[in-house]
Amino acid sequence: MPYRIKSMCRSYQMACVQKMVRQSRIGGLILNATGTGKTFIAGAYFSRSTGYGVFVVDELTLLAQSQQSLSELLQEEVGVVGNQQFHPSRITVATVQTIHKHRQDLAFKRWTRKITTVFLDEIHTAMNRRNIQTVQAINPLTVFGLTATLEISKTDILVRAVSLAGPPIY
Repeated sequence: MPYRIKSMCRSYQMACVQKMVRQSRIGGLILNATGTGKTFIAGAYFSRSTGYGVFVVDELTLLAQSQQSLSELLQEEVGVVGNQQFHPSRITVATVQTIHKHRQDLAFKRWTRKITTVFLDEIHTAMNRRNIQTVQAINPLTVFGLTATLEISKTDILVRAVSLAGPPIY
């Protein structure tokens, strides 16, 4: 992790990223409270990665906000796929709606074949057929699910989340 990012990390964020790196071939669920920097954690993970990654959101307001945050943190161009834009980069923020709608298009297939890591923001809202089909279409090496409000005490919810992203790791 670049020193600049490392120096910005809180201790719990650093611990989370270290666990994520150890789970890089499995993925998993990141359960952190609102305001604890889940997007920052994703960016810190991406800073250690040389592969392609996508940060999937389900709202246009989160598309622009996440793209700006990740771009500032990584100090690199972060692509955008959504809101009638298709400008992927090594790291891209995308709406699940756009990926799902275009998952069979040739340009999308060429882009998604490069992706090794998917972050599903707000995974507690992402456990539906559209999101599952989206992850399957990308077929990444690793999926991380981010949430502040997943009800892991409910077995059916935990099973769906684990099947989509992997076991709770932080």
